[in-house]
This record gives sequence, C-alpha cells and structure tokens, in this order.
Amino acid sequence: MKMKKIVFETPQEYYKEAVRYYRNAKEELKHVEVKYDYYQDLKPVRKACGMCYLSVLLAIDGYLVHKGLDKDKLPTSIDEY
Repeated sequence: MKMKKIVFETPQEYYKEAVRYYRNAKEELKHVEVKYDYYQDLKPVRKACGMCYLSVLLAIDGYLVHKGLDKDKLPTSIDEY
C-alpha cells in the first residue's frame, strides 16, 4: 500500500514533527484509566500506537535525508522501509 509522503526541507523538521506525533500519543494515553497496570480502554491505546508508529517513520525519513538520500527517493510503503 502506497502512502502520500510528508516532505520537509530539513532533517530537523522531520525530527520536530516526529517528536510532535510522539507527544500527542503520550497525551492521548494520559486520559485513559489504568487498572492493575492495564489500560481499560483500547481505542485510545490503539490510536496512540498508530501515532507512535508514524512518529518512528518520520524519524527514519529524517535520518535518511540527513544521510543524503534525496527526498524524492524516500520510502513510500512499509515494505520499502
């Protein structure tokens, strides 16, 4: 499955966006009740996991751009990562 890429100018912009996604995921989990060390509502947990997943992909893109990969050649599917 192909996905549309978010293209930034510098690696730092990729990292900044990745951190923003990560912080949003942490914020999402703050509102979920925890009982016996388990989250009681799975929907926000799944949403937070998705945000963290995207955060990691953005961080990888930033690393690849930092190492000199052209922005047009960044991975566009999970298989390419």
